[in-house]
Amino acid sequence: MDHSLKNLDNILKSVYFEDAPASLIQESLDNMQAQIKQVRAIQPQLGGELHVNHSKEYPDFLALGLYEVRDGHTPESFEPFYAPKTHTFPPPALFGDSPNTPRFMRETLMRLISTIPLTHLEVVLVDALSLGGIFALARRLLKKDNDFIYKQKILTEGDEIKEALKSLYSYLKVNLQEKLANYKDFMHFNRNNPDILEVRALFLSGVDALDGESLHYLQKIVRFGPSNGVLSFIHSESEGEASTGLKALMGYLENYGQDFEAVADLEHVDLNVVHDFSVSQEHLNAFAHEVEQYYSERKQVKRELDVLQRPKEFWSKQSTFIVSVPIGWDKDHREVLFEIGGDHTGHHTLVCGKTGSGKSNFLNVLIQNLAFYYSPDELRLFLLDYKEGVEFNAYANPPLEHAELVSVQASVSFGIEFLESLNNEMIARSEKFKECGVKDFKGYRHDAKQSMPRIVVVIDEFQVLFAEVVSKENEHLTKLLQALLKKGRSYGIHLIFSTQTMRGTTIPQAMKTQIDNRMALAMDAEDSMTVLGNEAAGDLTLKERKGIYSNVGEKKTPAMMTYTTIPYAANEKLPTFIQETIKAAQERGTKPVEHELYNGELPVAMPTSLQVQGAALQLGVGAGYKGKDFILHFEDAPQSHLLMVSNDLATQIAWLQIIGKNLQVTGKQLYYYNASKQIASHASVLQPFGIVVTHTNAQLFAENLAPGSFILIDSLDEATDLHRSKGGSLGMWQTFLEKAMDNEQHFIVFASSLKNVMGNHELKPMLEHFRYRIIFKSNKENLEKAIYPGEIRAELSPVNARFIDKTTDQWRDFRPYSLGQNV
Repeated sequence: MDHSLKNLDNILKSVYFEDAPASLIQESLDNMQAQIKQVRAIQPQLGGELHVNHSKEYPDFLALGLYEVRDGHTPESFEPFYAPKTHTFPPPALFGDSPNTPRFMRETLMRLISTIPLTHLEVVLVDALSLGGIFALARRLLKKDNDFIYKQKILTEGDEIKEALKSLYSYLKVNLQEKLANYKDFMHFNRNNPDILEVRALFLSGVDALDGESLHYLQKIVRFGPSNGVLSFIHSESEGEASTGLKALMGYLENYGQDFEAVADLEHVDLNVVHDFSVSQEHLNAFAHEVEQYYSERKQVKRELDVLQRPKEFWSKQSTFIVSVPIGWDKDHREVLFEIGGDHTGHHTLVCGKTGSGKSNFLNVLIQNLAFYYSPDELRLFLLDYKEGVEFNAYANPPLEHAELVSVQASVSFGIEFLESLNNEMIARSEKFKECGVKDFKGYRHDAKQSMPRIVVVIDEFQVLFAEVVSKENEHLTKLLQALLKKGRSYGIHLIFSTQTMRGTTIPQAMKTQIDNRMALAMDAEDSMTVLGNEAAGDLTLKERKGIYSNVGEKKTPAMMTYTTIPYAANEKLPTFIQETIKAAQERGTKPVEHELYNGELPVAMPTSLQVQGAALQLGVGAGYKGKDFILHFEDAPQSHLLMVSNDLATQIAWLQIIGKNLQVTGKQLYYYNASKQIASHASVLQPFGIVVTHTNAQLFAENLAPGSFILIDSLDEATDLHRSKGGSLGMWQTFLEKAMDNEQHFIVFASSLKNVMGNHELKPMLEHFRYRIIFKSNKENLEKAIYPGEIRAELSPVNARFIDKTTDQWRDFRPYSLGQNV
């Protein structure tokens, strides 16, 4: 706009003093009106409706105030008009000490909020003169969730003002010395980088309330701020005699800034700077509501994960000496690095944050950046999720190339077996190191020139492992973890533990001290003390995507921690990223990764071909890590009979079908004593599996049954003729049982309530003939009775069955087959 006004001034001079045609004046005025229209199409006058900038681009200019334009030579040559006073963005420091300055500052604040993307704007409001009165208009924007306003308040006290100025100075210093080293200025950087730097804007009134240190920061902000992303708007009026520092500041403002009411030096055009039109209360309220809505929705995606992923560095890093990936930004927008495996880094990590804190998002950021910067030949991932969720399922279908294991809803036994396998991996790696004459992972990779990936294990809701085991397993679990935490670093194995709360966990302090890296998200003060050693994380809120990162374990001083803004890992972008890893592996010829996908919530389909023969039943797969087929081999020894315990009808029918399928494969003869009326009503679904009733009472024990056969009783609870000797057939059954193994005959007996069965003093001793027990979808009481007089080893997962061998006192959990579509 200044260029057009200069052009109008030149035309007036040529018309009045050089005999140029007067029509040139109107032509120039028409051009100016067209330009005014263009400006207002982009930045309307403040008196009208205001809207936020929904793009991620900064404006090319700011329209701040109005020029009142008149002909200074011949007033009647054209009617006075108003034109927007524009500043190229970013503008120099703007200041003033006139009575009009406060209003110019308020109008500038409204212009910034309506033109700069709010997710990339931080506003610092300082009013040491009138205790916040100068920014009364902004009070409706001071909502706790609108954290684009620094500390969501107007600063009035000296210490908090100094802290804010120091923060602004630190930000511009980092930009100047680090970020913009190879760029002309702030805008040049943003035009050439997807991760644009945010604008920080200072609005300050009351300069004479600043001490020497604060004035020093302000001087640097005035001089270097605009080209480094820090804008300043200053009400420079002072009361009393100016101090030396204040005089120096005024010199900076005059040399590097511009007065709000400054006008171009024109000969024939008179200019006067006036305020823009006032915003009506109706429009102001509507705009405040739009700001609130926009910020609430968009702040969560302030920055997405991909801005931390530099395409040229995809799979470019080596893990020989260290693993280092960005996980966010500090308060000065420097990247915060997650580092493990180095000589001066931590090796294991603890992540904690309550529900809604963004814990899952942080884990996704970490997992995806590890997989972005390191190839599968450099780093492998093992992901275990113990909570009621499916967060890691997203890495399973199709599998992330690096993911050697993705496990959700795993049992405790699965976790213990997995940790055992990691300890075995340490032993295997140790042998390889010895063969090459090196002592650790770094030596194997660097000195011996051998390939070996680092292993990063992420265990979400790890406390479940401790909560659901009893004393013996807890001791074993602790030993496994202690070995991994202490020795894992030497073998390139690193653990990441994640939890919603540290309450209820029984992690030994000796183990915790081995975990140097801590990421604390929003949590209460008690958890913060446990994780960080101070209460700093208790002040984090759920709605801000921030955390406190420490690589020095627990420290009392929050200054040792790094406040980190964490990007958003968009779920909808993950499938594309996974496909990129798969494609890259194919193109680059990385070593194939054997993916194991385990979902404890999904049934295990029964294979079309069973690997079973003789007196055996193939019933499912082990619930542990790399679970193998679970096959029960009936020994040719006394008491080799099976007691099945379940109080769920559908489950009993499914078991009968599985047993029938096995007997069809092995060709074993089946004698079926049907005692359950409910099961009898489902005969049609059992018949295809060879489960056909042959008897309905104990008469079968008086018959000559084929050697090597199986005898099935579907309900010991309802087979009342077996409950007593006098007037019943208990004695006949007992005699048959004692001689059954002479003919290689095995019993499979179902019971619904062991309490009732064992409450029968005549029937209870018969259970001693049943060495094998399987409990599935039953109550705790049945579980206790089935292993009596032993102890419950661990909680039984609802989807698992537990096999118990009474003779050896051994037990094993397994996942029963689901017949699905394969039968």
